[in-house]
Amino acid sequence: MFNPHGYYSYREVCELTTLSRPTIYRLRKKNLFPDPDPLTGRRVGWPIPVIHRWLAARSRRKPVAKEARLLGSIKVPKKVVRPRRAKALNKKTGPLSPT
Repeated sequence: MFNPHGYYSYREVCELTTLSRPTIYRLRKKNLFPDPDPLTGRRVGWPIPVIHRWLAARSRRKPVAKEARLLGSIKVPKKVVRPRRAKALNKKTGPLSPT
């Protein structure tokens, strides 16, 4: 039976969100992921409703350009790569000449 007042462990949060532990840590550091509640001295857990709200909010947001490009949902222009300019002068031989 589903217990809405329980907690998800780190492993369960990783499975539900498909994020790795380091990714969750980085997102928490940037305040983009909820912090867990301390359960015992070394164990933490996320309240079940908090994770479900985070997942729902994430599914409602607009995809970022990289994600949109990967999903193919919208056309996003790729980064423009400009060719490097050739040096106008070669220090030893003077102006560059076509060879």
